[in-house]
Amino acid sequence: MKAAVEALASATSDAWSGSTEQIIALWDAAAFRFYKAEEVADIYHRFDDAVAYWRANETMHEAVKLQFSDVVAMPLDGRYAAVTMRLRWDIRFSQGAPGKLAGKAMGGTNHVVALVTDSDAGLRWAAWSETPDAAITYIRQLYEHQARI
Repeated sequence: MKAAVEALASATSDAWSGSTEQIIALWDAAAFRFYKAEEVADIYHRFDDAVAYWRANETMHEAVKLQFSDVVAMPLDGRYAAVTMRLRWDIRFSQGAPGKLAGKAMGGTNHVVALVTDSDAGLRWAAWSETPDAAITYIRQLYEHQARI
């Protein structure tokens, strides 16, 4: 199961560097439960709303690099499994991105909690939530990484 989830995560990384259609293909729309990106307040409970979010993002990014690690897959029943993993993301915004983001690059790390389903097309996402560490945790780690002693 872990290898299959890692393959799905790798395909997800490729899809975010590609097109919205590639992202859509990695989801089971019939089994969709929710999608929560760290940078928006909304939790999308309808697949069409998640797709609209992905389409809006497609024009904002010049380059996207996603790296997944520490993947843990926990079967829940014959069809679903819960997944936890770390996500390292790096984005270069397009010149058409809003405000001060235009042409800038950003990066960070998140935790992902997801649900996968074994669909007719193979393993597909059914739910996804990405969350950064709390500010206090992030700042502590920042100082720890800066130590030179």
